[in-house]
Amino acid sequence: MSQLKEFVQVFQRELIDDKIDENTDYKNHSSWSSLVSLIIITEVEKSFGVLIEVEHLRNNTTLSDLYEQCMPLTK
Repeated sequence: MSQLKEFVQVFQRELIDDKIDENTDYKNHSSWSSLVSLIIITEVEKSFGVLIEVEHLRNNTTLSDLYEQCMPLTK
């Protein structure tokens, strides 16, 4: 499984939606909230050892964009 797919799976689990993919606009998802964003930051750090900065969450729209910005050194 690719690392991007694993990254997307974190969002699928926390937003409870298996239809989420790398093109999903995560900030407009009906389950998105500030609490969910904190949980996702924690889960990504545990799973990948990478800290997503709040600015990254604010400045990106799709999961693919977020992945490219916060995980460039782990590919």
